[in-house]
Amino acid sequence: MSGAHGGLRVYRLGAAPAKGNKLQRFLSPQHVAAGAFFLGATDHALVSPFAKGHRLGGFLDWGTARLGVTAGHDWRAVIGVGKQILPYLF
Repeated sequence: MSGAHGGLRVYRLGAAPAKGNKLQRFLSPQHVAAGAFFLGATDHALVSPFAKGHRLGGFLDWGTARLGVTAGHDWRAVIGVGKQILPYLF
């Protein structure tokens, strides 16, 4: 699936780095974000998320975890993880 997202990210710069196991680190993210989520018209790789027939919805980032949901009769929910190539640049 090909998708794109754009929104607002809030960094928790004053928060102490999360320590402990994976669940404890997940519950204390260093950033959160929300915004618009665009998904290609078909469920294939390398399909433009802005081409005719694209699906529109919203996304929520909680640390590196991401949930994107599109609305309508052909709805989709996408769960994934992301990494920034250049952290804190964008």
